[in-house]
Amino acid sequence: MSMPIDTDDQAINHLLTVLAQDKSVSSPAVLNNLVYYTPRTKSVPQLIRLVNAIFKGTSRPEFNVLELFEMSQAIAQWKLEISEPAIPPAEFYKIWDSCFRECYSWTRSKLSILAGILSTRENFRSLETGNFIDDSRQIIKLYDSWKRDIFIPTWCEFVKRSNRDIASLILIYAAISSPSDACRYGFLPWNVVTIHLSRLFLRHMTAPGQAEPFFEKNLSRMAKTLQTSLTKSDKSVVSDFLSLLCRGSYDLAFFELRNQTQTKDYSKQYYSHVLFTAVVSLNSILQTTAKAPTSWYAQVVMILFNLNFIAEDIGIVGFDSYQSVYEIVCKGITLADDQAVYYDTVKVMNGNIWGGTWSGNKVNRAKLLFMLRFMGSTLSELSSIPIPFINDFIQPLQKVYMDSTEEDIRESAHIMTLSIFSSHNNDADFLRWECQNYLPYLDLSTNQFLRQKISDKQLILIYQKMSSQLPILQHVDGHLSREALHYTYLTILNCPPQQLKEQAVLLKCLIFQILYSNEHHLVDWLDTTQELLSSIKFTNEQRHDIITTLWDVVSHSKSDVAFKWWYGRLDAIRSRL
Repeated sequence: MSMPIDTDDQAINHLLTVLAQDKSVSSPAVLNNLVYYTPRTKSVPQLIRLVNAIFKGTSRPEFNVLELFEMSQAIAQWKLEISEPAIPPAEFYKIWDSCFRECYSWTRSKLSILAGILSTRENFRSLETGNFIDDSRQIIKLYDSWKRDIFIPTWCEFVKRSNRDIASLILIYAAISSPSDACRYGFLPWNVVTIHLSRLFLRHMTAPGQAEPFFEKNLSRMAKTLQTSLTKSDKSVVSDFLSLLCRGSYDLAFFELRNQTQTKDYSKQYYSHVLFTAVVSLNSILQTTAKAPTSWYAQVVMILFNLNFIAEDIGIVGFDSYQSVYEIVCKGITLADDQAVYYDTVKVMNGNIWGGTWSGNKVNRAKLLFMLRFMGSTLSELSSIPIPFINDFIQPLQKVYMDSTEEDIRESAHIMTLSIFSSHNNDADFLRWECQNYLPYLDLSTNQFLRQKISDKQLILIYQKMSSQLPILQHVDGHLSREALHYTYLTILNCPPQQLKEQAVLLKCLIFQILYSNEHHLVDWLDTTQELLSSIKFTNEQRHDIITTLWDVVSHSKSDVAFKWWYGRLDAIRSRL
């Protein structure tokens, strides 16, 4: 009596029949069944028939190339994860190898099936490391030889003579690409890869619901491939990519500006993927370009400006690629021969920050913060800062934002202002401007501190930064140091007795200025410091903190007069402790 046929065998035989037919079949159902039964086949002869039938029978039009990729990817994935397979993985891969090696007429569908299996290479390596699933030690060699000897030359030939649906070819390559491809396969059509991935990414940015699903499902791979292809593409292609990204980032920011609520969270996966892909692509360009055109720096700055609403929610601490891009463009745009590009860029930024009903908008606010911080990072590095630019552009910003109700906006406006005062610009007109605005800025900052608008650490930083400019500015205004010291001294005296904390901070600020005074008056101001320390009823902790600051300043001064004063007053100072 004959044995009953196993139900799995019946299903596989049915699949073989379906794949052998020429008439149209329901491809999703067929593909799903192939994913289920192929890795579980228990008979080697049956598996050989099934693999060959898959390879030959899925080349018909009703089978989508990208769906075939996902089918073969799932087949290989399932095979790797079956704990006790009837057919060992090494035998399974050997059967596929025979199928690939004996194919002399490749089609897009066949290439996509091969690519789907190739996409599981890293997963195989991971499983092999922990579970040792390949006794033959040959599977990883098959992966590499399939890609090198079959996929790459065949894919290149398809791209070369393709005049239709080239996007699907780019997608299946991007899903299996590796950063090492740039060195191994320098002959690949990198411009074509960059152009198509750029367009797909733009669509993902601006119309996520209408973007290519395969691109979105494999976004991490796509981003890494774009990162690689940009390093091998022509400058004109890279320029086009930056233009696309500028437009896409602007459109995304404008869309969110019109539609967002104050509570919207931009750290969600879609937005983080957009920022990550943009930043690693930009970093790839900047790291591999010896001398980028100045226009590139301006474009990159505008992209970061437009996407800052995402960066604000995600945070950039530890985001090394972002920090790298930011530092390179700041240096590049400030050192450019044509500094008009810098001034034009910040004016464009300001023109894209809207007031009125938009002023409190989260996207708008992120743009403002980026602009202020960007100028805070770069103004001091410019070779010159035209006075009309300060009067017509910077000062209006200071008036609007220096006294903002929001702490981070106030702080960013101060950083921008300090960057101007920290400039190495020795132009006579600029130095006169600094002298004229030195005391007004100290007064504004000190009053903000007394009104608890800025912290003690922020005020101390302001005094330290400003004081460091006195040696240069005193050549223009010889009385500036004395006037600054008198201002700080009078402010300490005018504080109410209960403001001990404020007086302690201001006395430290006075100390930071002393060493920049005329040496003839240095001892007088050190004596004044000691008198204030004696007359104001500071706590022991405050007194100790002030004396420590005084010693730090004296010890780093390299001034014989200051050292002589310190050691001459040491007993009196100790008594205050």
